[in-house]
Amino acid sequence: MMSDDVTFSIIIPTCDRVISRKLERCLSSMSVQTYSNFEVIVVDDGQQEDPTPVVSQFGDRFKLVRKSKTGRIIARNIGMKAAKNDWICWCDDDDAYNLEYLNTFRWHIEQEPEVKLWTCGAVVHSMIIDQDRPKDDDRYLCVDYTDLRRAYTPPLNEEADFPVHANFMSGFIGAGSFVFHRECFDKVGYFPEWHNHLDIADGIDEWLGYTTGYSGDFKWVGNPNGEDFCFYRKCSMYFRSYQIDACLYTQFRR
Repeated sequence: MMSDDVTFSIIIPTCDRVISRKLERCLSSMSVQTYSNFEVIVVDDGQQEDPTPVVSQFGDRFKLVRKSKTGRIIARNIGMKAAKNDWICWCDDDDAYNLEYLNTFRWHIEQEPEVKLWTCGAVVHSMIIDQDRPKDDDRYLCVDYTDLRRAYTPPLNEEADFPVHANFMSGFIGAGSFVFHRECFDKVGYFPEWHNHLDIADGIDEWLGYTTGYSGDFKWVGNPNGEDFCFYRKCSMYFRSYQIDACLYTQFRR
C-alpha cells in the first residue's frame, strides 16, 4: 500500500514560456503524477507573457508567485521560501517529469529514511526549429536527437573525516535530476542574490568555497545558469548522495 507521508514541493521559475506552451507541458507532467502529496510553486520572473491562465487550470495545488524580473536564481530562492513540504524538487519550465517521478523518489525515501539527497537520470532531447511552422504549433520544435543522461553521484573523498563527496565539475547534474530534504536546505541556505551573469559566474565559485574569480584560469561552474550543479554540489559537501539509476525526467535542449 502506498504511503502519503512523504511530501514534495516542486519549484519552477518561469519566464516567457506561455505562447510556446512549454510551461503547460511542464505543469501537465506534474498534474498526472501517480503520487499526489505535492505542491507546485511557479515563480513568475517578471515575464511579458502572463502565466496565470496556464497555472490556474491545474488546480489549487499549483501556486503562482509573481515578482519583478531579477533572474531565475533569485526566483529559486523565492520558491524555496514559499515551500511548505519536507522534500524539495526543481524543474526548469521547459522540461517535464516522468509520471512516476515523485512516486519513485517516494519509494526510495521510505526505504532509506536517513538519506537526504537523491539523484536520478534524464532523457535528453536536443531540439531544432522548424522554420516553416508558427511558434504556437507543437511541431515548431522538432527532436534532433535523443540521449540518456545516467544518474550521477560524485565519488566519495576517502581522505575526508566523514564521507563527503569529492569535487566534480558542472554538466553532470540538471535541475530535475535531484531532490533534497529540508535538512539539506537548512544547512546550505539560500543562494546569494546575484543580479547579473558576471556576478553569478563569479559568485557561484565563491559560494562553493573556490576563489579563482571570473577572470581566473579555472572555474568550477563558469556557466551563469549552472545553479542546479551549484546547489547539488553544495549539498554534497555535507550530505551523502544516493542515486536512483532510472531516467525520471525529460530535458529538452535547444
